[in-house]
Amino acid sequence: MKIILYDIGEETLRAHLRPSDKERYFFSAHPMVTPCQGCFSCWFKTPGKCVIHDRHNSFLEQLKVCEEINVISRCVYGGLSPQVKAVMDRSLGILLPFFKNRNGEMHHPTRYDNAFKLRYFFYGNITDDEMAIAKDVALANAVNLEADGYEVFFLQNLEQLEALL
Repeated sequence: MKIILYDIGEETLRAHLRPSDKERYFFSAHPMVTPCQGCFSCWFKTPGKCVIHDRHNSFLEQLKVCEEINVISRCVYGGLSPQVKAVMDRSLGILLPFFKNRNGEMHHPTRYDNAFKLRYFFYGNITDDEMAIAKDVALANAVNLEADGYEVFFLQNLEQLEALL
């Protein structure tokens, strides 16, 4: 199953994708989920689950079993939009609080034995500097989440989505 995390409007999504597809789980970053509080309860108090009870919990359940995460986000200074970043930040519980050496760097191991592919689709008026930053951010996230590969796309227009997804 593929997760489609997006910050584009519902009408725009429907115009470019088929949200009724049963092989995909669609999660809108609007309205914005409650930002991570940094309490680390998802590590210690309620392992793998966020103590904030809102619609993000359904995203976490899908994240445990997905094969691919597709992130459609407006590029903001080379990073994710605040709405999409809030969703990703709240997903900290899929990692363990311990450290492991990966390629000479210290990283948290994953809680679940589920390797997924990570794909980013950035849109907006993106400069060359922002593209370089976005590629670095995507790589860092892929390494941190132990993704089974990653890709980064910069969309000229949203019509490109259907062909890429």
